[in-house]
Formats: sequence, structure tokens, C-alpha cells
Amino acid sequence: MRASIVLLLLSAVISTLSVVSASHSTSTIKLIAIDADPRGNTATAFNIIERCAAASKGAEVTVDMIVDEIPRDRHLASFQISVGYDPRVIEVIRVNNQLLLAAVGEHTPFEGLTDTLPDRDGKFVVSNLDTASDTTTFANMESGPGVLSRITFRTKAPGTSVVVPRFELGVEYPAVLDERYDEFIPVDSLQGATIVVDSKCGPQPPMIVTVLPPECVITGVCTPAPTPSPTASPKPTPSPSASPSPSASPTASPTASPAPSPTPTPEGSGPSGVAIGLLALVGVGATGGIAGGGYYYWRRRHSP
Repeated sequence: MRASIVLLLLSAVISTLSVVSASHSTSTIKLIAIDADPRGNTATAFNIIERCAAASKGAEVTVDMIVDEIPRDRHLASFQISVGYDPRVIEVIRVNNQLLLAAVGEHTPFEGLTDTLPDRDGKFVVSNLDTASDTTTFANMESGPGVLSRITFRTKAPGTSVVVPRFELGVEYPAVLDERYDEFIPVDSLQGATIVVDSKCGPQPPMIVTVLPPECVITGVCTPAPTPSPTASPKPTPSPSASPSPSASPTASPTASPAPSPTPTPEGSGPSGVAIGLLALVGVGATGGIAGGGYYYWRRRHSP
């Protein structure tokens, strides 16, 4: 079953890769972060992003995965983000995804995309797809800041666990889908937090930030830099000499032709770059829940 789903996702990615690489909008998401203190946060707003939460063993700790802003010229339809944590210290016991994506109009989630609970393997795939999003009227579609997901952990043992949205080139990417243009919204950076068990947060908790590469590196369609044409070296001007004797025939020295300069292959372009783009998006679907795959599957079945 999983293999057939991954194959379905692969075909969907192949058919939409050109759309992803030719964006209608250049707007990006600046930050997706883990807020270690969700108090005061709402579906469409958040307070100062806290970097650390402390609790005793056996307690529950709730964090918010926030987005600084879904661009105003784009609209949120679904997301799938893998959250990493230390399974020796904490485990996931609850999740609430009906926040920002359910903030406008009707919300009809596509069920069964998020990893099952409890989650104890150190990687929790959070997925949410709103099938009520209307591509014709752009109704039931959200933009702006807010909380994508509220995740509750249970502490298991003394120690410290980083909780962070995961990114690995060619394997995992925080997929936030813009329904209006049928493409993924690029994300500039990710920020994590820490959960400390049976101890206290320090006065200056560490800043855990991952800066993501440009969209063209992810999709593998970076525009190559122009290749300069090779310039031939000028031939030396012969020095005047005495007329040769009749018995001697002048022999011309051969002039070496300049070797053509090899054309550099830009990183992330060509077949290997396309493979990276495919792997990045396929990896997003193959990690657990299939938000992108489920989305395209749903769109294909419901397209007029």
C-alpha cells in the first residue's frame, strides 16, 4: 500500500514540477518555528517565540509550530512538516492541526495524514489538508501569521531534547502548499526550541536556526550562468628577416589552436538537479503522512 502511494506521489510530482519551478509569485515564508510557550497564541497570531520549556519527568509539554506569515498574495491549502525530537527524552501524545488552516470559513480536513499517536520514533510527520479550499473563488483559504500545529509531548527521562522542523536536501522539506497557484511556497528558515526535563532552562537558551537554500536548488532548475566564449590568442607578428637563399625553403611554425573551455555545469541543474527536486518532494510524501500526495490524489479525483 505504501509503495503504491509513493508511486502515486511520484507521478504527481513529475506532472507538477514545471509548475513549481515557474512560480506565479516570488513571495516566500520567512520563518517556520517552534514556540516553546503557546500561552496567548491563537490560530492567527502568536506572541514572542520562546526557545525553551522546562518540566519534570512524566509531565506534559505543549509547543506551537508557528508560521511568521503565509504571503498575502498566496493562500494556504495544506502543509506537511516533519518535526524532529529526542525519543529518549520525550514522546508525542497529542496534536491539534485545526488552527490557522481552519481559521477562514469551512474546514474539511483530509483525514489520516498525520503520523499515528503516540509517536516515539523521533520524527513526527504533521500533515493537514483542507479539502474545503475553493480554487475558483479562493474561499476557505488562509494567509497571514498563525499556528500551523499545536503538539503535546510527554516527558520520559531527564535530559534535553531539541524540537525542530526538519530539513534535509533531497529527503525532507517543509511542504506548505499554495492552492491558488498549485505549488509549494518556499520557506527561508526554520527555528527549533528545547525541552528540558528535570532541570531548568538557561538564561540564554540556544538559537536553533536552519537557513534553507533557494527554491531553485530545491527544484533543480537554477538558471545557469552564461558561459564566456573562448578567445583565441593573437598570433605573434613575424620579425623582418633577410631574403632566404634559393636553396632554402622557409618552414612556417605551426600556430596552436586554443582549446575550447569546458562549459561548467551549474549546481542543481540538469538531470541530477531534477532528481534532487523529485527526491525532495517525494521524500516529503514518503516520510509518513502523504499531504502532498493526498492533496494531488484528492484534486485529481475532484477535478471537473
